[in-house]
Amino acid sequence: MLKRFHNLSLNQQFSLLHTTTGLLVAVFAVLVYQYFASTFNVIVHIGLWTMLSISAYFINKFFVAYLITPLDQLHDHLSLIEQGNLQPEFALPYVLDEIAEADIYQHKEQQRIDVYKVAKQFQGLFQNIFKINKDATVKVGATNVPELWSGSEQLCGNNELLEKFSKKANVQVTIFLKIGSEFIRVATTLKDSEGQRVIGSPLGIFHPGYSLLLEGRDYFGPAQLFGKNYTTQYTPVSDENNEVVAVLFIGMEPAKSEIKNQIIRMAIKLNSLILKYEGLLSRVKNSAQLSSESVDELSANIEKTYHLTESQKVKTDMAVQIMEQMQTRAQGLYENSMQASKLADAADGESMSSKQVIDIVLQMFQQFSSHIEQTHADVENLVQDCDKMGGITEVINQLTEQTNLLALNAAIEAARAGEAVRGFAVVADEVRSLATRTRESANDIMQNIQDVQTKAKNTADMISRQKGEVIKGVEQASVASEALTVITNSVHEIKEYNKTNADYSSEQSELVDEVKTSTDLIAELVDQVLQGNHDIEESARKMCQISLQLNAITNQFQVGAL
Repeated sequence: MLKRFHNLSLNQQFSLLHTTTGLLVAVFAVLVYQYFASTFNVIVHIGLWTMLSISAYFINKFFVAYLITPLDQLHDHLSLIEQGNLQPEFALPYVLDEIAEADIYQHKEQQRIDVYKVAKQFQGLFQNIFKINKDATVKVGATNVPELWSGSEQLCGNNELLEKFSKKANVQVTIFLKIGSEFIRVATTLKDSEGQRVIGSPLGIFHPGYSLLLEGRDYFGPAQLFGKNYTTQYTPVSDENNEVVAVLFIGMEPAKSEIKNQIIRMAIKLNSLILKYEGLLSRVKNSAQLSSESVDELSANIEKTYHLTESQKVKTDMAVQIMEQMQTRAQGLYENSMQASKLADAADGESMSSKQVIDIVLQMFQQFSSHIEQTHADVENLVQDCDKMGGITEVINQLTEQTNLLALNAAIEAARAGEAVRGFAVVADEVRSLATRTRESANDIMQNIQDVQTKAKNTADMISRQKGEVIKGVEQASVASEALTVITNSVHEIKEYNKTNADYSSEQSELVDEVKTSTDLIAELVDQVLQGNHDIEESARKMCQISLQLNAITNQFQVGAL
């Protein structure tokens, strides 16, 4: 496998690295997915997997664009230099653009060009935007000023940086910090007649370039500073808000002769090349060192990823088995839901039939209650009639008593009258005898009426009790009817719920099928990652070799300023 990889072209090797990088990101996505697998439901799993896939795509794009591609280009570039197919002047991207010097014979113009070039070199030292940190101050001379930063370099009081450039370019340099409407020297190589560094002093407001600098424009011209004449250039520097925060100063002493000017120009050009080439080599060495460290770290991470991927494969196989069990259970749940739906349909029909029977019985009870009410009223009337008949019997008894009394008086009177009214006495006896029988009959009738009254009262009481029972029966039948109505409605709702559950079970079964398919794809992806891990490791070793070769190439160059 290693031999086949080495036989590939550089572009093919980096293409393989691009692919394996995507696989590594996919493994990361699988690990995150596995971590959250027991926390969310299935729908959230699919959403998380989709988001991780999109993230993996963009992370891979970022990795290829900002790490692999620059390394590829750097390796090709250095290969061309090593083979001698690329001229050094074109291999240095930081060499300043040539300024046309044809037909420039006057010393002043030549001096201006030289100052301009050095000023550009000085500006090239500061690749990052200037920023002022007002929360911290630095004492320069006798003045406290806020910090001025360019990237990771704090410039206030950083005279060593300026001295290094001053010696290489043979010029005087200064950094002014704009505070309010003044420009304060916060770092400089200028010294007064006593040899003291003139740090902390301001740029005079009557300086001819003062107003131009406030407007963000360059100033070029001669100046006498601390007893020496200079050809100067002041260049304002703006922050990220496009506001002037500092000024860069270059001061070059006038040449004694044209020959000296030529020598100075040659030295400036050579120093320019040296400075830029030195910066390039420094960057290349740093990049090679970082690349080597990154490759070592990548190798360690690949090893960890390999073990994690093996563990993930076992977990993925278990997940596939679990998904198959979930699929079987989902199908069983769907079948049970369908059976429960059928039973609910049958119970719904039976409850409807029972409700109809209860409604018929309730109607019969209501009719029977009406009949009982009528019978009770009739018996009450009968009792009242019996009471009236008893009153009539009383009247008959009274009449019988009076008739018997009259017959007795008549008999007494007949006995007194003698034989002349004997027939009247016989009639009186018959009347008395009839009255006696009438009284007995009346007593019998009274006894029968009392018996009828008693039975009628008992019947009325019994009917009254039955009436109460019938009313209770009607009420209970009503309650039963209402309860059966509730039961019927509940059975109907259960029927609807069962239908809904059956639909949900069907959807769940389909969703489980989709998740199982996704799990199978993940398992295949893990297998592919396992197969590609060895190639990734060999590619990492190749990158390490490239970094070592790069270090060896850069160590062959020894540079220094004139």
